[in-house]
Amino acid sequence: MEQPGAPPTDAAFAGALALIGRGADLLSRHAPDGTYRSVSPNYAVVLGLAPEELVGRHPSEFTHPDDLDATQAGFDTAIAGGSEGLPRYRFRDRQGGWRWFESSVARLAGPDAEHHEILLVSRDVTQQEEVLQHQARQDRFLRLLIELAVGFVNQPPQRFDAAIDEVLAVTGGFTEADRAYLFRFDDDRLHMTNTHEWCRAGITPMRERLQDVPVTSAGDLHERLSTEGLVQVEDVAALELDDPFRRTLEDQGIRTAIVLPLQDAGQLRGFVGLDAVGDPRAWDDTDRDLLRVVAGLCTNAVLHRDREDDLRHNRELLEQLTAQLTATMETVSDGIALFDHERRITYANPQLAALLGVEAPALVGQQIGGSLPATAARALETTVGRTLERGDPDSSLEQLRTSGRWLEVRAYPSPQGVAAYVRDVTEQVERERTLEQAAAAEREVTAQLRSLDRTKNAFLSAVSHELRTPLTVIRGMAETLQRTRNQLEAGTRDRLEDALVGHSTELARLLDELLQVDRLARGQLVANPATFDLVALARSTLHQHHDPTTAQLVAPATLAVHLDPVQVESLLANLLINARKYAPDSPVHLRLERHAAAGATITVRDEGPGIPAAHLDRVFEPFVRLAESHPRPGTGVGLTLVAEFARLHGGRAYAVDTCGHGTEVVVELPGA
Repeated sequence: MEQPGAPPTDAAFAGALALIGRGADLLSRHAPDGTYRSVSPNYAVVLGLAPEELVGRHPSEFTHPDDLDATQAGFDTAIAGGSEGLPRYRFRDRQGGWRWFESSVARLAGPDAEHHEILLVSRDVTQQEEVLQHQARQDRFLRLLIELAVGFVNQPPQRFDAAIDEVLAVTGGFTEADRAYLFRFDDDRLHMTNTHEWCRAGITPMRERLQDVPVTSAGDLHERLSTEGLVQVEDVAALELDDPFRRTLEDQGIRTAIVLPLQDAGQLRGFVGLDAVGDPRAWDDTDRDLLRVVAGLCTNAVLHRDREDDLRHNRELLEQLTAQLTATMETVSDGIALFDHERRITYANPQLAALLGVEAPALVGQQIGGSLPATAARALETTVGRTLERGDPDSSLEQLRTSGRWLEVRAYPSPQGVAAYVRDVTEQVERERTLEQAAAAEREVTAQLRSLDRTKNAFLSAVSHELRTPLTVIRGMAETLQRTRNQLEAGTRDRLEDALVGHSTELARLLDELLQVDRLARGQLVANPATFDLVALARSTLHQHHDPTTAQLVAPATLAVHLDPVQVESLLANLLINARKYAPDSPVHLRLERHAAAGATITVRDEGPGIPAAHLDRVFEPFVRLAESHPRPGTGVGLTLVAEFARLHGGRAYAVDTCGHGTEVVVELPGA
């Protein structure tokens, strides 16, 4: 407001002070160029500046640089002839701090344009401004939190890195930091890497230098983050001189720093932080709260991205393993099939289809017991079914009816059902069977060899006994004749000589039988048939080898046959000797009958213990004696010669089952 009249004098200004300047307001008088002409005494109280320190100086020397333009515009308006309140501005006090003021400006007109003054009434509104700024900052803080949270929620994983950079930039700007950054710890927790960084204009970035640096370079930061959570260094210069963290911070020009951990389930993954270079910086609770939110957002982003990376890596690895496994299953020689819990085939390799004799597409999707080909179903259903029912591995050996091939089926339980492996083991089965047959044959040969060995031993024992007996008798009688050459009566001498002849004949017969067995084994013995009376030969042989009183011959008066008389006589002798040996007190029945045109059937029967039915065929085997404990062991070749002589004549010899009522041997000789 323009005032008429002359400029106020010092007395007039003193009167104004009496009205205005005694309160909290500050009163100042300014020349047209704005320099101070006088100020109220309370300038010293509010700002610590004495009036003489202001008079003659311009207000711009004490005004905050950011507020100069606005205050100058207010002065210009006043000088132009109006009065207007100045916008709030900051004024420096004696300590160098800034206090907020709002001022009313009035132009006091003088007698001419050059003689006017400006009157300035100022009020300290620092407390009000701080409250307003704090409220405004809180509002901005809340809006920022919402923007950050919503921004991260809507970010796809591939933009997480860019989103973290943006969050750090917003955080650094809000907190007036020089740098905002994120560090990640390696899995071994021995190294850390600066992965994201924001720098204020003019601040040197440090990210490239801080790659894979030792955790120990930050002193005990890792431990403090784990135990304390927030770590704030208000002034690096206050740290111990030998603290590695101090050296690291000073190397980066940092004066103030604050860091918060990135944690997941109690595990330290990294940290976010702010720092200031140059002068120390004081961060309040709002700054710390914002950093906590940023730490949480970055933690979630990092973990989400890590999980996405792990998932992508695992997916790629799974695809590679699946491809490798499929390639392997396609190339192995074994058949492979996967079944679900409904016994349905979900995978079958070509080898399985080839083994089962079906097309591979015909297997997938088929169910055991359903439309699966019968040959394939039979080969799989037993083993796969048992594994599904019991939950245990199982195996079986199956033979395909169509091809006769042998398949080994092995089934193993899996979360999806059953994995079955089918292998063609036909050659193995055949080899095993061949080996089993060879082993059985070897066992049989071994048994035969053992039997032959026993038979040999029995034969040698019998031959030794059979030969020793007549030899002993012959020798004894010969020695008797030698000693009593002129002393024996004629009758005694005749009996000894007859006994010598008889035993010599028996010995000759035994030796002849052994020779005949040897000739039979060599294939050198044949039949030399001739015509003779079988009845006469049988009667002579019967009287020679058996007591006539217990022997009975049933035959026609004569029976002309065309046979080998030597072999027939030996045959008859062996039958009669065998009967006499095993049934010495039993009557012997010899029956002769016509067989064919020139042959005969010879039957010898005694009433002894007989032959067990199970051994009827064995009595004709060489060196076989069924009664090992008989007092006269025998050679075991008598009935063998009977059977062989019958064979040489085109006939046969066999023993008849008499149900334990004696022994009956029949010899059929067809004749020539």
